[in-house]
Amino acid sequence: EICRGQAMVAAAVLGRVVAAAAAASAAALTPSRSPRVSSLRAAAAADESFDPRISPHEYGEGRKVGVIIVDHGSKRAESNKRLEALCDTYAATRAARSWTVRPAHMELAKPSIGDAFDACVQDGCDLVVCHPFFLGPGRHVQDDVPALLQEANARHPHVRAVLTPALGTNPLIFDLIHDTITATVNQEDKAAASSQDAFENSFFGAIQAAINAEMDNDAQEETPRVVKDDS
Repeated sequence: EICRGQAMVAAAVLGRVVAAAAAASAAALTPSRSPRVSSLRAAAAADESFDPRISPHEYGEGRKVGVIIVDHGSKRAESNKRLEALCDTYAATRAARSWTVRPAHMELAKPSIGDAFDACVQDGCDLVVCHPFFLGPGRHVQDDVPALLQEANARHPHVRAVLTPALGTNPLIFDLIHDTITATVNQEDKAAASSQDAFENSFFGAIQAAINAEMDNDAQEETPRVVKDDS
């Protein structure tokens, strides 16, 4: 239940991030040390056909938007499948019906950012929003992912490409952290209470209860009486 709750909260966070991607202009994105990334953002800022202050939702259900959720990638197939499951949950619970949601891995596994971008274009998307599923704006987010996105975009210059900030930079991440910790604490409290109930109802619990009752009786008998002096 906790894992399912985490997936739903993560999908909600992704929904807020991707829906607000157009609200962040190219200049407002995290500065990059790569001149190739700067040129990509400059070209994005010069695109007058797209207003970066408007959420993709405002363009209506008809606009074909491609959403690429990219993580680092792993040699473990199970780890990569988790991203696929997350993308499926996001697509089913948050994304507009006309959006195409694709998973991608920066390295070590397929599909790559380029593969996902090509798939979005094949689906007829004229806007591709790439969301780095990373906790912090490190080198991968500042340099590697934008460079790979630019490389993919170069094959389809008619398509607008937008890079969102990393997941971990969104303030909603604190809700996810708090909900996860709270759920764990509550689970531990229930487990402790259940364990205590099980002990009390057991043979040894009955013995402990009898000992406690006997000790209470002894304590009451040893309590000195207070005699009033009426003289």
